[in-house]
Amino acid sequence: MPSDESLVSEKEAIEIACDHYKKHGRSSSELGRPEHEEAWSWERMVVLSIVPIQTVVKREGQHLVHDRDGSLIPQFGIVGSLAGIYDDGKGKQLIAKAVRGDQVAHKVLCYFAAGFVRGGCALPLSLRQYIANSLHSQAKEAPQRRRGRDPYANNTRDFYIALTVSMIVGLGFRPTRNRATKYKDKAESACSITAKALAKCDLYMDESNVERIWAQFERAFRFGAS
Repeated sequence: MPSDESLVSEKEAIEIACDHYKKHGRSSSELGRPEHEEAWSWERMVVLSIVPIQTVVKREGQHLVHDRDGSLIPQFGIVGSLAGIYDDGKGKQLIAKAVRGDQVAHKVLCYFAAGFVRGGCALPLSLRQYIANSLHSQAKEAPQRRRGRDPYANNTRDFYIALTVSMIVGLGFRPTRNRATKYKDKAESACSITAKALAKCDLYMDESNVERIWAQFERAFRFGAS
């Protein structure tokens, strides 16, 4: 049964989710974009926080805005009157990936560091330490490419699954069901609806896996908001 706030019935939501994934998720293979290009986009997004734009200063092609402490720092994206800024706290998870050998994470961190250097701004502590250690290591030996399974192998697929969940949430459904009462709760969630829609697209994935994917990408849809 749909919730009181749902705009469509659960059956209609499943059909909408199925059509959405067929149109967008399956089209990703036709775009010719490598998995790492997709990963590059959302790894940058999830380490951003947003601040109101007061003034903008331009240095060497880099736009600078004031952070919450009043210091000028690089602007990485803009939504209306809000600017995206690198959040060193959120960046720690990305730094941990880079330390483990994740090449996309390393390149994203270098991208942010370059913005700070180009704008003549001091790097945040964790980012500064990572860049310094990385440069020191590179001075001693060539970096090694990570071996084993590509951690981004399924990221494009998972991103479009999360995008489908986000769309169903926009129709008034809860993102997930209460895990303690999931199997007693007759009301569908956006994740359970998406799981059923994927099955209609011949992609069989249980609800818990869809919830895991949603948890991974949810922040990206909120533009890195705290």
